[in-house]
Amino acid sequence: MRKLLGSNNNRQLALLLLQVVPREEVEALQAAGELLLSEQACGYVYGVTKAAVQAVQYQDKVSLLCA
Repeated sequence: MRKLLGSNNNRQLALLLLQVVPREEVEALQAAGELLLSEQACGYVYGVTKAAVQAVQYQDKVSLLCA
């Protein structure tokens, strides 16, 4: 069975897709409909952009989004 989490490639991909941006940029992404999923916790906004999912798709992989 193939590991979904924990491999070096998956960790590198996660780091590549993780970005810290100003709240104003998050709000602009939300207004433009570019966030597929977003949640606020502990004063921070966490989200998944369309671009992040497309980056995974271009590598012939599938994104698993859990909310």
